[in-house]
Amino acid sequence: MGLISFTDDGQGALMRLAASGGGRMHGNNKGRTLATLASMGLALAMLSTAGAATGANIAATGANTSAAGVPRYKVDTAWPQLPNHWSLGQVAAVAIGPDDHVWVLHRPRTVVAPEVAAPPVLEFDAEGAFLHAWGGPGSGYQWPANEHSIALDRNSNVWISGNGAGDDAILEFTRSGKFLAQFGHDGASRGNADHTNVKQAASIFIFEPTHAVFVGDGYGNRRVFVLDERTLQFERLWGAFGNVPEDWPASPAAAPGALESNAAPLTDSGRGSPQFALPHSVVVSKDRMVYVADRPNRRIQVLTLQGRYLKQV
Repeated sequence: MGLISFTDDGQGALMRLAASGGGRMHGNNKGRTLATLASMGLALAMLSTAGAATGANIAATGANTSAAGVPRYKVDTAWPQLPNHWSLGQVAAVAIGPDDHVWVLHRPRTVVAPEVAAPPVLEFDAEGAFLHAWGGPGSGYQWPANEHSIALDRNSNVWISGNGAGDDAILEFTRSGKFLAQFGHDGASRGNADHTNVKQAASIFIFEPTHAVFVGDGYGNRRVFVLDERTLQFERLWGAFGNVPEDWPASPAAAPGALESNAAPLTDSGRGSPQFALPHSVVVSKDRMVYVADRPNRRIQVLTLQGRYLKQV
């Protein structure tokens, strides 16, 4: 049985879909498929005219269009298994570790009493069995006001960012929750030209072959931002089409949320805005292409590792 999970950022749902049919998966393929289809779900959400497609939409679509040998999906309501009568709040992100374990980042502040919130970071095996949990404010680092992104490197170290007001840092922990490093500081961002802080970073992707941390620095800035995984030193940045990213205008109507809610009708004409509106997800493929999901602009741009623009869809 395969494993595919989706998060719904607005509703806080964590869904696990069980695959059947010709798509039976074993071992690490489960987790890799989870990560791939979660990213694909984001792309579908971004490109849909409604602006959102949930895991349920994707599952229904798959059920309607599946041919012989193609997997069909259904929700596994028993996944995951939480101890201590814990509850999950809004589930911000899901990541897969090198051992195929599933890591969930949720927002405990959104859990309403009398329910008891689980810690923000939870680890499960591929079958949904709980392993351990940790996270939250502590000594020596600045935990985000609104949890948003989680990623794991080859050593199973855990990287976290937030998109709340003042969440201008990226944190690194061991898999057991020991603090390792922080890049940036809360409330310190000076905008898109800043090399020492992010600003409400939307996503993190670690490309191990070059030890590079690719950040979709999108809620406060409008850029892709690259760090050295080993030193946390700045390497490079770029905006849409490889352009220099520009700060948002002072007008409230130009804020990322306003652009997203009032997006123009989808069109295939022209290249679109010369700037990202919200680079919400960044993924690097095995052939070293960088895929950037610019959500309000409803497009995916493809660039080289150095930020040279190639194409968009």
